Formats: sequence, structure tokens, C-alpha cells
Amino acid sequence: MSRYLILSLLFCIQFTTLQHAHSENGPFASGVSLQPLFSDHMVLQRNKPIPIWGEAESPGKITIQIKDTIVQTKADSSGHWKAELPPMKAGGPYSLTVSSNDVFTLVDIYIGDVWLCAGQSNMQWPLSQALNAEEEIARANYPFIRLLTVEQSLASRSQTDILSKGWEICSPETAATFSAVAYFFGQEIYNSQNIPLGLIQSSWRGTAIQSWMSGSSLKKFPEYYDHIQRLELQDIQYRDIEAINKQWQAQLPGKDIGIDAPTPWYTATLDDTDWEQIELPTHWERSGADPLTGYDGVVWFRRNFTLPFFWRTKGMVLSLGPIDDADATWINGHPVGNGNVWNEPRHYTVAKSVLHRGVNQLTVQVLDTASLGGLWASNPEDLKLTNRRGKSIPLAGVWKYKIGIPAGTMPPHADINTPSMIHNAMIHPLAPYGIRGIIWYQGEANTWEASRYRSLFPAMIEDWRKQWQQKELPFYFVQLANYQQPYPSPRESNWAELRENQLMALSLPHTGMAVAIDIGDADTIHPPNKQEVGKRLALIARSNVYNEAVPYSGPVYNSMQVENHQIRLFFDHAANGLAIRGGDTLKGFAIAGSDHQFLWAKAVIEDKTVVVSHPRIKNPRAVRYAWDSNPVCNLYNGDNLPASPFRTDGSEKMKATK
Repeated sequence: MSRYLILSLLFCIQFTTLQHAHSENGPFASGVSLQPLFSDHMVLQRNKPIPIWGEAESPGKITIQIKDTIVQTKADSSGHWKAELPPMKAGGPYSLTVSSNDVFTLVDIYIGDVWLCAGQSNMQWPLSQALNAEEEIARANYPFIRLLTVEQSLASRSQTDILSKGWEICSPETAATFSAVAYFFGQEIYNSQNIPLGLIQSSWRGTAIQSWMSGSSLKKFPEYYDHIQRLELQDIQYRDIEAINKQWQAQLPGKDIGIDAPTPWYTATLDDTDWEQIELPTHWERSGADPLTGYDGVVWFRRNFTLPFFWRTKGMVLSLGPIDDADATWINGHPVGNGNVWNEPRHYTVAKSVLHRGVNQLTVQVLDTASLGGLWASNPEDLKLTNRRGKSIPLAGVWKYKIGIPAGTMPPHADINTPSMIHNAMIHPLAPYGIRGIIWYQGEANTWEASRYRSLFPAMIEDWRKQWQQKELPFYFVQLANYQQPYPSPRESNWAELRENQLMALSLPHTGMAVAIDIGDADTIHPPNKQEVGKRLALIARSNVYNEAVPYSGPVYNSMQVENHQIRLFFDHAANGLAIRGGDTLKGFAIAGSDHQFLWAKAVIEDKTVVVSHPRIKNPRAVRYAWDSNPVCNLYNGDNLPASPFRTDGSEKMKATK
């Protein structure tokens, strides 16, 4: 007898058995369906109860079977139903049969470990754009790793289902568009554990942490309470973001007054005396200018700058920092560059013929289609005009602005940073699907409000654990990578403060942090070396979840001790000693006395400590390490893992991963 006939016979026997069970226990539910989380090729979490849920068109009995286990449940009057399978060990492939008035079966199912991989653009960044992408994609054949992508959508109320095409087997074709960080994390875990692995990607570029938090968690913060109350009274859903954005683009031609004006707004001699003023850099929504509050569309910016008579104008570079979303830029009415890559720093080479000695005029037209917009560099020094000798004319400060497209003339759009909107559509529907843990890469969109992240981030972690009803759910995250041009002297930094607040989240149990201060890129907020990020996240999981004897953290500041004219620093995760990578001198340390004026310091390793000093500071009070957006730093431990940036002033004692 053929295998096909045997399978058909077994299915008929199973169908008859299940139907008989139904006939004894009441009416069947009709029109039964599963949530998109459940599909062929899925991975279900091992060693924990397995929840299965879905919808039905009418109430009634539903039976679910996997292997020899059969459970029954009922669809209620609203059509909702849920069942729970008992814990199972890793293995497969299995089939899962759901029977009611109809019977359908999911196939190629494995029991293993499932990880949720969430965050903004650096988690969304696909394997196809990672370092050595072609080679990595070619060898992405992992039939026991399964991938599920949550499609981007927004909702003002908590949803019951996600948008997704379902689970896929990891292959060169499917891995290419999947999160590179998640893929490399999963690759490391699979190679070390050899168990089926499921990776769920839920990510969205440019998103602030508030949009990933539930309304109930945000209500605990007074500044969000009223907003969440109003939002919950609405029924807003955006289930096709791409179509909305295309609608935006299609209606732009002919809408911009600045282009169609008799004297275009990029003209050097334009009379702009009636234009409003604004301080740049900033996202225009955060400028305090009423016309720009909540505005999406086109805003024009103008300012003059003076070119010294003795400057050579050959090979000059205009730097505008990152722009959200697209720009076109003119100097003295001549186009000098344009870009449409969201949040990429702009660097335009300016032809000698465009400039002249004395006063010059600079115009930037910025298009933003959703959420925040504008020239938003976190460091004002990033706005400048630089000559070949490295001398710069600063461009931060007061500019003039005018709206190019009147508010209300463009179609509705999705605001990805409206608090809780992403959570409601892309996180809430995932619970209580069984997961082993969470990896998270986000924070760039919150650098402008770094101090607020200190309370928001741990609140989100605790809230997600509550939704999964797992107080000890592992939550591992990436500390922000180095980014933007290095600065020559010590200074305050929003990026450094946000990294500190990520570090402080380690005070929560069962958290871990992958330091990325050494693998970023000055010119892009999306560093391509996602391999090392995934590996460092995996080291934390291998040690703390899978109990492997592997080092998983670089040095983490513990305490300091003043000794005469120097400060001695003590670290956790330095059992195998401290080390310098790149040269023979420690870099990135600054020291200050009672005046709190930091100077670059001499730092030397002594056993498992670092001793910091400066000849001009006789009574040192504080030390900072790697305290900038893109610091030059090189402290590692003996396990070749980098030290986290830190400061000894103004922060509580920090503890390493629990």
C-alpha cells in the first residue's frame, strides 16, 4: 500500500473519531479559523503549556489534536475560542488538526524555542543589507529555523490578530528580507543548542518606545494619561501603511507652493522677511512652533552664512546631519544635493562656482510623510560647512521656515509614533503565544528625550512580561552603537545618556545588554555589522538561558575609589582581566574635579582595575568613559568583549545582567 493511501486512511479514521466525539458533546462550531500566528512550518514553545486560539462564525465545540494529545474547547457567542495543549519536549515534525464542522490540518510543525525580536530600524534591517550579505544569504539554509514577520500596522485599540503571511522555513530566499540581527542571533542559538528555533520579527523603523508600550503602562505616566484616554475612545486602524505612503507621494506634484511660486523659494534673492524663525537642529514637531505641531508635509528652511574672504572654496562640504525624511538643498539658488534615505546624514560637496566671499544663502526643502520631520541632528555641531583644511562654519542656530504644503490638503496618514499604536497592533496580539524570550534593538528615536527613557524602558519590559504572564521572561537588548562624527573634547551627550539608561535597565532581573559601542558607523545610523550584534545577544542567552559556560558581557562599571590625585575604577565581568584593543593606550576616559569640567585623562590598567588621572586635576571627583555619540574608546575584558560607556557622576550604582 502506498504512503499516500496510508496517510489518507489514517486521516479518515481520525476525522471519523473526532466527528464521533463531537456528536456526543453537542453542536460543532462553524467557520473556525486560527490566528495568523498559527500556520504550517510554525515552531511552538517547548516545555510550557501551548495556547492555541482563533475565531469561529458560530459558537460550538472545537477539537484540537497534536500527536496523541487531544483537547477540546468551545467558541463563545462572540466567536472567540482558546485551547491549551500540555507542555511538550522539543521535536517534530508534527501535524496539528483542528476539527469542528470542518477539519483542517497544519503540517511540518516543530516543538522548540521561540524568540520575539522587536524594535526599530536596526532590528528591521534585513540580511540583504548586512555586512557580506551575498555570502551570508547563500549559506542561510537552516530548515529547523522558522521565521515569522509581523507586518506593520497601527491601531488605537488592542487587536486580537496580527497581519502576517505565516511561518516560513529559513532559506536564502526567506532570510534575505528577514531581520539580520534576529537571523544572526538565531543562527548562533541553533548552532549551539541544535533544537528547532522560531523567530518572530515585529519591528518598525524610526519608532519611539512610547509607540511600543501598552496604554495601561503609559497611563502610569501623567504626561500620557489624557492622550491614552482619548485614544481608547477612538477606533483607528491602519492596516496598509505602504498604500497610505504611496498615496502621499502621488499627490505631492503641484502641491508645493515653494516650487510653484513666481519666485521659487530656493532663489537667493527671495524676500523672506515674513518667514517665521526656528532653532535648528530639531524635529519641527518639537520646536514649539504651533504651525508645525503634528504637521506632515513640506517645510522650507533658509539661513545666511558668511564665508571669510581668506577661505579657499575648493572642495567644501556641506553637512546637515540626518534628515527626516527627504530633502533638496540649494546654495545661492544652485542645487547642491538631495537625499531620500530617511534619517541618513547629508554630506554634499559644494562646487567652487556656487560660493562667493561674504554672505551666502542656504535653502533646504524637507519632506516628511509621517511622524517626526526635519533637520534633527542630536549634536548642533553636525550642521556645518567645512573646507579642505577642516575649518568649519557652524550652521546651527536660528533659521527661517515656511510651510510649503498647507495643512489639511494631503491625505490622512499613519503616525507611527503615536503612543501605544504599534503595541496595540503588533505586540498585544502575539501574547500569549509561547516564547522563550525577547531580544530588543531600539532607542535611536528617543535620544532627544534620553532622560525619559530611564523610566519608560523598564516599564515596557515589565509590561510585556505581564502580558505573557512570565515574571522571569528573558529580555535582552542592544545598547546603542556609536554614530555621528567623533568630537574632539569631552561634552554632554544625549546619546550617551540614553546608553546609560539602557545600562540601568539591567537592574531588572533576567535582563541582558549587548554593547555595540565599537561596531557602529559615524556616517550611518544603521551599521552593517549585524553579525556581531546577533552574536553578542546570543552569548547572553547561551549563558543565562541555556546554561553554557560562555562569557557574555564586557566590563561594567561597579565602583570608584579616590587615591591621592587619581581615581581607581572597579568593574564587574572582569574575571579574566582587562585589555586594550587597538593600540597600547587606553582611550575614551575623561576626568573632572569639583568644577565638573572634564578633560581627557591618562588611564592605565592595573590588574582588574583602571586608574585614571590628569596632571592638572589634583582633587578628582568623577570619571566618564566613552561619553559621546561616537566616542573613541578601546577598553575590553579578557574575553574580548567591550566595556559599556559609563559615568561615575550623577548616576546610581549599576549592576550587570542577572
